[in-house]
Amino acid sequence: MGLCFGVYFFVKRVMQIVLALSIVAIPQTGHAFAATNGLSVEPVNDAVFEVNDWRGSPASAFWCAAANYARRELKADWKRRVYIARTMGPSVTSNRGSAVHFTIDQDAAGVATAGAGSSLGSFVVGDNMTVQQANSYCHVGKPFFPRY
Repeated sequence: MGLCFGVYFFVKRVMQIVLALSIVAIPQTGHAFAATNGLSVEPVNDAVFEVNDWRGSPASAFWCAAANYARRELKADWKRRVYIARTMGPSVTSNRGSAVHFTIDQDAAGVATAGAGSSLGSFVVGDNMTVQQANSYCHVGKPFFPRY
């Protein structure tokens, strides 16, 4: 009787190990990066990433999410420029409504710098700003509470 319990626990342990290894071996599907403002960001290719919007966010929210992704995922320097690679259009990475494509490598993405006079909300291909400037839009509308 003791031998049966020993075999049972041995087989159970082997099955636990096999299950754990099989879970690790399953290819992980890409999960969207969640920006601090709640917008999701997903890579389109090696040079371009997409900021998705499904709730009618203002242009500043797109720039904020692009800065978050550039800093946290792409490890971009604060002075690195973020460029619009594709204007507002349907998402290519999800079914989440509208999206804007950004890049931090304009040469790899084939993006020319836009001319002067563009506005924040126009999403003109080639419009750009530094990661630091884009990040400043993450604080728009948030109350300031000084620390004492």
